Amino acid sequence: MPAATDPPPVLTVTVPDTETSADLVAPPGVRLVEWGITEDLPRDVAHEVDGVVVPHYFTDRAGLERLRALPRLSFVQLPSAGYEHVLPALPPGVRLSLDSPMG
Repeated sequence: MPAATDPPPVLTVTVPDTETSADLVAPPGVRLVEWGITEDLPRDVAHEVDGVVVPHYFTDRAGLERLRALPRLSFVQLPSAGYEHVLPALPPGVRLSLDSPMG
């Protein structure tokens, strides 16, 4: 059982851009990090990411391969219906959601 002084657990989720980040209100315990998947995340951040919201119409294979560098990754959310292009890059055990991040 955690001690009363332990900080609450944090779920770290990347969002693709400033606009998306501004549209969302993260509840307590959720940290949003802007990341468009076009470059590597800093190592310390990469090791904390639990979820990734992929940018609209993002199909760059090299970018999607970056998902494999996120050891805590448990889910990937696509804002579009097409998902076949993501499957080859999806690490084993990571869940894929096709719902819009806006609800």
